[in-house]
Amino acid sequence: MYTKLRHFYQAYNRDVVVIMLYAVISCLMYFNMFNSSGFLAPGDGIVSYVPLKKFYAEALHNLHIPLWNSNLSLGMPFLADVQTSVFYPPNLIYAILPFNTAYNFSFLLCLTLAGSFTYLYLRSIKLSRRAAFVGGLAFMFSAAINGRKGQVTIRDAVIWLPLILYYYEMLINKRKKIYLVLMSLAFAVQFFAGFTQVSFYTAMVLGVYFLFSLKRYPNMKQWLLDKINFLFIAIGLIAIQLLPTIFLTRYVGRESIIYEFFAGFSLPLKSLITFFFPYFYGNDTPYVPYPIYKNQNIFSDNWSFGVYVGLITAIMALILIFTKVKSSRKVLIWTTIMVVSLVLALGDSFPLINKIMYHVPLYNAFRVSARFNFAFDLAIAVLFAMQIHRILEKPERVIKLKKYILYTSGIILVWAIATAGVYILCPPDGMNKDIIVSNFSLKNSSIIIPIVLLIVYNLILFVYLKIKRKAIIQIVFSVVLLLDLHSYSFYYANAFQTDKNETIAKEVRDLIKPDERAWAVFDRYVGNGDFGGMIPNRNMFYGISSINGYATFLSNDYKSLLGFDERGVNIQSPVLLSNNYILSALNVKYIIANNDKEDLINNSSFFDVDNRIEVANISNKKIEYIEEAGYGIHQEIVKLRPNNYYNISFRLKENSSKNLYVDFAGENYIGDAQQLKVSNTESNTYSQIFHFGSNIPKEVYIRIVSLDKSPLLVDQLTVEMLPKLENTAPSYENIFQDENYTIYKNNHSLDKFYAVQNTVNSDDLKGDLYSTNLLTTAIVGDYPQRSNMNLPSIKLLEYSDGYGKAEIESKDAASFVVFSEQYYPGWKASIDGKETAIHKVNGLTQGIEVPAGKHTIEFSYEPKEFKLAIYILLFTLIYIFVYVNFDKVRFNKKSKS
Repeated sequence: MYTKLRHFYQAYNRDVVVIMLYAVISCLMYFNMFNSSGFLAPGDGIVSYVPLKKFYAEALHNLHIPLWNSNLSLGMPFLADVQTSVFYPPNLIYAILPFNTAYNFSFLLCLTLAGSFTYLYLRSIKLSRRAAFVGGLAFMFSAAINGRKGQVTIRDAVIWLPLILYYYEMLINKRKKIYLVLMSLAFAVQFFAGFTQVSFYTAMVLGVYFLFSLKRYPNMKQWLLDKINFLFIAIGLIAIQLLPTIFLTRYVGRESIIYEFFAGFSLPLKSLITFFFPYFYGNDTPYVPYPIYKNQNIFSDNWSFGVYVGLITAIMALILIFTKVKSSRKVLIWTTIMVVSLVLALGDSFPLINKIMYHVPLYNAFRVSARFNFAFDLAIAVLFAMQIHRILEKPERVIKLKKYILYTSGIILVWAIATAGVYILCPPDGMNKDIIVSNFSLKNSSIIIPIVLLIVYNLILFVYLKIKRKAIIQIVFSVVLLLDLHSYSFYYANAFQTDKNETIAKEVRDLIKPDERAWAVFDRYVGNGDFGGMIPNRNMFYGISSINGYATFLSNDYKSLLGFDERGVNIQSPVLLSNNYILSALNVKYIIANNDKEDLINNSSFFDVDNRIEVANISNKKIEYIEEAGYGIHQEIVKLRPNNYYNISFRLKENSSKNLYVDFAGENYIGDAQQLKVSNTESNTYSQIFHFGSNIPKEVYIRIVSLDKSPLLVDQLTVEMLPKLENTAPSYENIFQDENYTIYKNNHSLDKFYAVQNTVNSDDLKGDLYSTNLLTTAIVGDYPQRSNMNLPSIKLLEYSDGYGKAEIESKDAASFVVFSEQYYPGWKASIDGKETAIHKVNGLTQGIEVPAGKHTIEFSYEPKEFKLAIYILLFTLIYIFVYVNFDKVRFNKKSKS
């Protein structure tokens, strides 16, 4: 054993040194990591990933798999959301280091792995250590990784492609099955990193690479068997994440995306200038340390569009393509990958190709095609390393100084002319003559730094060709390359985030109980603004459960019934605030709002739904489509009182095939917050409550707008004012206020477990939800309508993520008990240990019937798809064992015979 270890060390010790060197360089390149407070989490990082990682870290310390997260949006699956990265092995760093340190150092670990994996791949294709080393540097500090500091799952996923290719090369070269298993495992780890789109794009790159490798196999049968086994093992390994994710996406009803959404955030042609001048359009995060790039940012969302891999990296790669693409198979492979990935990343810049790709299954499920830039950056890094390898082998033959200068000058000149042409034909938004002059000026650091680097590179190569002691020049070249890469990576989004104002979050944390919810009211997107520490998802950081959140997967019922979107915003918040029945039934105990909502909240009350006042009634109306206008419209004047609530309900004689809208308009008034959009997939009966403030004009038109070319037949539309109940106790109590925000206590909030007196059915869930007293009545679709049911005593025994337990005592008769956690398949309920049926309550939560007597009820989240995935994983592991050892077993049988 010792001998084997010694041989292994002797064979790979230099490779280990290189990997350690990558780790040291990562720390040096981001030296400010060690004296900064907060999180390296710009953009989505601080809003989404930091809270989710915090939740995950706590689960690791408690030694359990986090299946459910009760802190966001009435509770939601945690593991099933692929972006939580529950099974991503490098995330074990959160079990070792303090959370703040682990989160920031995970980025340094990502860089180290990116360089190491690229180095291993380049060594496997017979490049020298020195060439492989600089190739690893180029990829680990490329825009594809360093431009994603806040998008943790993307940056973690893209680094695994070179390792997958490394194991594939080892499989071909050594014909050992273990390498196919390791290749499948590397792909699985990439998938576990949490960004399915990157894994799909990786599969496309592998498809190209596999096709080029066909001639390296003895026969097509063996080639095909390897691909089948790779696919089978990889799917089996990722099933533990894939099945819950598929189930989640189907349940929440995510629809196929339209072409405009699919084409959004394509890589614009004008961004290709960043291939040589990464900050040509400015730096959209000027608050980074040592801001050397101060030119005005004129190109929003640079993070999506960076393609920088180093100046000399790009030039060397292009020279290799021009000189060797026809004679070298390796160069041809990576040139093909580079071109294909660039064309696909450009997306809508090539409309014909993009529209064809829109009809490709699975590919059309993803937007932001610019994310394909990671394959482009890797291709450039590999081609660069190949060229360096050729220079190190025979510098006099490989490169002639005059030819190199000619190539370099030609490339830069063509690029400059092309960019100038793009500026003239399609100037970026906001660009004027002064900005153009400023951006092309030699006083601009984003122009002068690349030019200086180009001159230095030329000097290094000139000296390298003239002197014999080349090792020193090689070291100098590596240092200049690092400075080149540092000039981009360090200065982009290198900003540490923290809550500037935690006052509100800390106050709520001290007030709220684990089984209660809060709601920070947002009627617009606040990004990573502070909001007293209560921006969506940041509530998790303080141990606060919230009714809203920043989440990728939200059910259609949650969005349509409550009005929330994926960013935690609710433009209909006035209606929800005023309808205390809904908030109380959803266990919302504390509300945090801007001080400008003080009057609205203080004046809110319960609706007197039994004494509605009808103000408009439209019946038997036929709306014809107007070809010239592109829509059909009917409008009538309605009399509305300021500062009141109105219920709009209407019924169609038959469903519309297109979306239609009901809204209100008047002189200098268009009520965006009072617009009812009806999807063509919904039923033919609709209703919604709107709040009208003090700014409505005297004459207001209600408008019905149809996009359907066929006549729209409206059976009936009514507008009813909802009076407030008199002599009711205030719904909300002001318990804390500063100069910006107020915390209100909901005096009617129901407990996590509560019972109702009545159960009703509904044909119009949304309308009934806003017009029913949910304190005493539950809307249950698959349960008999009952009234005056028994109200038992309820004692909460235990509540945690994915689990609730209570003691129910009812002496006289059965009762209906509601558990205010989101209804989702996978929840199980039991009474005294015996499973019972769960009913969907109010379209959102869960409820069960409990018989008379004293009972213990339990709710637990135990998804069947996760259990099935575990069985698939076990079967896959057995298959891997048989697959790897099959030849050995067969060989041993032959030996015995």
